Amino acid sequence: MTAFEVTCSRCNIKCSESKKCERFDCELPEYYNAYAKVFKVAPAKYYCSLTGGINAGKTLYLITLIDSFLRPSKELKLFYQKNKISKIEIIDPVSSGLLNKLIKQCNDGKLQFTVYNSSLEFFNLIARLTNGEIFEIVLFNSSGEKIEEHYIRHDTRTDAHELQGSSVIHLLDPREDSGLNDILRAPKADDDCSNMEITEYIYEVLKNVNKGVKIVNQPLAVCISKFDLLLPLIPLDLPEDPFTEVHHGDFFKKIDGTSKRLSTFLANNSRTVDPISLHKQFGKHKYFAIAPFGSDAMPAYWKKRNPKGIYAPFFWILKQLGII
Repeated sequence: MTAFEVTCSRCNIKCSESKKCERFDCELPEYYNAYAKVFKVAPAKYYCSLTGGINAGKTLYLITLIDSFLRPSKELKLFYQKNKISKIEIIDPVSSGLLNKLIKQCNDGKLQFTVYNSSLEFFNLIARLTNGEIFEIVLFNSSGEKIEEHYIRHDTRTDAHELQGSSVIHLLDPREDSGLNDILRAPKADDDCSNMEITEYIYEVLKNVNKGVKIVNQPLAVCISKFDLLLPLIPLDLPEDPFTEVHHGDFFKKIDGTSKRLSTFLANNSRTVDPISLHKQFGKHKYFAIAPFGSDAMPAYWKKRNPKGIYAPFFWILKQLGII
């Protein structure tokens, strides 16, 4: 009888027994045991890289998104039905423990940056379709500090598998782009903007992963994070409603239309994202407006969250991967 086998999300090593590998923070055996109880064969697994600099909103994006999957609204359930999704869940204690820890920190107003030397954080999501197919989507909560360090070193042949996923969701912080920062009502000093062209760096990483191809096939979702800061200041340059929500009947069509407008907006204003270059580099890419928390309050208390547009990049990625 063939042993049950999984790929550890933290180690990226195939494991056919319930024991830790050489990494001190390996997620086994908890992950292995949980999956072995549910599956005869582990589902197809997709890594989704979440990129962005320090304080881009990656952690808030992830916990608001995933918590809503575990407690789906009526509108989200209707979206599931329309797109033949049965449910999206977490079955391993590693992901559940991380989610609960981060939500508790946010509930207490003590959510911290994901620091460089912390253990690699991620969420293993199980997507079940109504036709019986099952997929695992791993969303990495990569440290912005670590991503910035890789960017500065131009370490494009990195062994960090969390940056080499089958798809990328990139969060652009308006305050770290001097062009977008200048539009804000209360901008920070331009000299303090990092102006890191992280999408260019990710392209170079994926080009190496794909053995030097000119056009990368991994889908890229470029998300202008904290878009609520920009929305009241430039109404004539943007769609009246830039956030794509699941209750929109023309969900994917709206993504296409909004992406075109946002592409033009970034081409005219951004100093870190160049839509002309990305068009030549990524075969599949779209632009999104998101507000992971929905306010600029600090600290960010969980009960005061009002996220907007968070589903669009995730479900667009699933569509590009052929999952839905």
